[in-house]
Amino acid sequence: MRHSNNYYTPAGNLVDGFDYDLQVWVVGGIVQPCSHPETTRPCCNAAKYAGRAVVTIPGRGGRNEK
Repeated sequence: MRHSNNYYTPAGNLVDGFDYDLQVWVVGGIVQPCSHPETTRPCCNAAKYAGRAVVTIPGRGGRNEK
């Protein structure tokens, strides 16, 4: 099992790591694409939100979210 060492901005926004609420990987504040086959898409939030800034997605994780 991986234990994430996420990096957050001082405001509490996720920059690098795993957003457990959305179940997506974030690099540089951007949601990374999933690796599921094209034939199974839309399959997950990573496929749905890939390329979007995580701070623009409702329900995202973050220290100050909720």
